[in-house]
Amino acid sequence: MRLIDFPDEILLHIFSHYDILEPGDLRHLALTCQRISQPAIVSLYSSLRLHCFDGDDSTSIRRINRLNSSLDSYPARALWMRSADFAWCANTSEPTIRRFSLLARFPAIERLKLRAWTRELPIFNSPSWTNRPRAASVANPSELVPQSPFAPCLRNLTIDDAYLSIADVAKIFNLPKVNCLNIMRFDETKSKGIEVRKLNSTRLCNLKELRLVVTSPPTEEFTRFIFQKHPHLIKLTWEFDGREVFYRPYRQVLADSVARLLQPLSATLLELRLSMHWWFGIQQSHPLDLSYLQVLKVLDVSGEVVLSPLEPGDLVPTPLYERLPTSLEKLIVSSLKIPPNYHVLMSSF
Repeated sequence: MRLIDFPDEILLHIFSHYDILEPGDLRHLALTCQRISQPAIVSLYSSLRLHCFDGDDSTSIRRINRLNSSLDSYPARALWMRSADFAWCANTSEPTIRRFSLLARFPAIERLKLRAWTRELPIFNSPSWTNRPRAASVANPSELVPQSPFAPCLRNLTIDDAYLSIADVAKIFNLPKVNCLNIMRFDETKSKGIEVRKLNSTRLCNLKELRLVVTSPPTEEFTRFIFQKHPHLIKLTWEFDGREVFYRPYRQVLADSVARLLQPLSATLLELRLSMHWWFGIQQSHPLDLSYLQVLKVLDVSGEVVLSPLEPGDLVPTPLYERLPTSLEKLIVSSLKIPPNYHVLMSSF
């Protein structure tokens, strides 16, 4: 069967595979013949990927200008855009404003990924960098998203911003249709001095899926605010990642603290993924107990989260199978590196 014989629905599905077809390929397809020109153009304008990781924004500026010129000639094409993926240097406001001015032309975006990186690098043992807030003169992506024309349509949001604070997260919660949120870098030191009880968040969105990557020594206050605002979560990925903050002192995560924070989700959570990286670890004086999660079906954890290191004279911990929900159907223990002093009690699971 020839490509031109497929109906438009099949062609749009084929052209949507951006891991195979680049924007340049879609442009060439649009020029091939009249039959597949329209589906190729629709696919070309349905997703936008604009990355800049070297600090030189000149190439992105040219692409933005070309796209603005095209939209000036064919304004109806702006309604086709459904997905956008931007990465840029956010040391100054200009690149951020430039991208959001472009995004403002697309009123129907449903999936948005933002990575606002900075040229500033952490200095070893430098707490001043750790606690440094976003400069007042620099535009805040988390403030611009709720103000954008596509905000009422947005369903899936990924934000990777080194300066993200709990106040910014509260603003994101006001997006009415977002049901999947990925916070890729949540550094609690950026929320220092913010009183959670004073945050103005009406929680218009009703999250079903959340990925939270914590990159600072964790506390309970801010994470509790996030979880309590969304007691109907179905899927949660909670990562403790200290690989980028090597200059901070080692600090363990208390198993009791993790259990308390997950308590509001006990009646709805179906899938839970817990992982530790680099310097984080579970303090196992009281082994992590997840048996209270009433409907959990899938549990994916790092080995150090559920397996207890034993020292001479330590009491044998509660067997793992007694610390898991009775509803559990699938257990995945990932990145497992068991040293000799780990005591594994899974014989009855």
